[in-house]
Amino acid sequence: NNGIPQKKAMTYTKFTDDFHFNVSYGNLEHLSERQASEFATLPLMMVNVKGVKDVFNQHHDKTSKGIKAHIMVDDSGLIGVESVEAIFETIVANKTETGWMESVSNFFTGNSDDEGKKKKVPTATLR
Repeated sequence: NNGIPQKKAMTYTKFTDDFHFNVSYGNLEHLSERQASEFATLPLMMVNVKGVKDVFNQHHDKTSKGIKAHIMVDDSGLIGVESVEAIFETIVANKTETGWMESVSNFFTGNSDDEGKKKKVPTATLR
């Protein structure tokens, strides 16, 4: 039994274009068959991530490390997306600089802030 609040980060490494993912309950073995059938049929949330292709085109000279989505369950048990970000790696003179990030908020605005800064902005379109 995990307490709340709780955070989870999921990294998607195969996507280079817009995509969506569903947030659903995980292990329901502790529920009766009837209860499990009621919970397992519907996702809790569908998250649409848009503008991915534009960001990848803007950073074609960098190596993608994936798109990371940060999901949170708050004290009330409500689920939300804290942020979604594209992560890129730059190779400089045979050394790897890690941690360079481009916020997905730029997916929507088309703006690019200073490299290396990470924004904490709601960044996914929820349905």
